[in-house]
Amino acid sequence: MNHFWAAAIMLVSLQAAARAQSVPAGDETRTAKEHSAAVEEALADFRKAWSEAKTLREKAASLRGLAVIEVRDPKLVRTLGKYLNPSADDPDFVIPSAAAENLGFVRGDPTASGILTGALVTYKKVPRMQMAIMSAMGRNGSASLVPLLLERVRDLAANPELAESAAAALGEMAAETALADLLRVWGELNKKRFKETAFPIVTTTLQASARKMTGTTFSTVAEFEMWWAKNAAQFSASATGAKK
Repeated sequence: MNHFWAAAIMLVSLQAAARAQSVPAGDETRTAKEHSAAVEEALADFRKAWSEAKTLREKAASLRGLAVIEVRDPKLVRTLGKYLNPSADDPDFVIPSAAAENLGFVRGDPTASGILTGALVTYKKVPRMQMAIMSAMGRNGSASLVPLLLERVRDLAANPELAESAAAALGEMAAETALADLLRVWGELNKKRFKETAFPIVTTTLQASARKMTGTTFSTVAEFEMWWAKNAAQFSASATGAKK
């Protein structure tokens, strides 16, 4: 059933893309109607797959269809977000975990980043859900999420596991989005927090994230800062070009 659902969603995506490309450039009204129809079709397929699912795992799998299709729309994202809420019927958070994971696939989407931000408050007493949400934040990659992740990195004394998870999530972001702030906080930790128990594992994770962002093997904050001073303009130019 899951393979059928994935294939059906992909077909919807391809059909919608083909229809959109065939619309004359000036016919915005028709393009909007085509988009709306594709969104409703995706939602209908999702509801069908959800209703046919027999287990929580199968229901969780059906959420993937709303995250990986080519059609992007706030309505689809908000539907995903609805399943991020806790439920008495799901004490192990199978569905919320899947919803968080899939919101991360909607990279750069402001609606998704807002939902993930709110979910951190909802699950402030559930560490494993906070870690799932932060992982999704990293994949979402929105700049608005960087301060929230760094806040948890700074909280390494009280919540070392969450601090490490936040440090790892930053490595999923683009260098132009998060590297400068990551290096600043890493430097602060080196100067003021080096005696704390969680310092080694959190800073090692920050190092790994900086390496992942930059594709380098540097070890120190100073080395990364020197590299970034030489390469920041190139990264920013690439990001600007990608948005056009």
